[in-house]
Amino acid sequence: METNDTAELNGNINGDILERPTILIWDKKIPDTELEKFQKYISKKYNQHLDSYWDLHKWTVENFKDYWKEMWDYFDIIASAPYEEV
Repeated sequence: METNDTAELNGNINGDILERPTILIWDKKIPDTELEKFQKYISKKYNQHLDSYWDLHKWTVENFKDYWKEMWDYFDIIASAPYEEV
């Protein structure tokens, strides 16, 4: 007979596992990350008010060609040939 721990390891999910409360595993803001610097760069260059990650995400979805161009340029992506089209 399997215990709940064994069942979880084997991929068997009992109903009580799905009813457990969600555990927050990370709730720490790390300042001045490269993503944050990129967000500020995009905000300034494109005259956008990207105050959160979700604002940046929305901008990338709505402006995916500009986003990928800026990713290549900002992060100095190295490839065998430069991109020609998104």
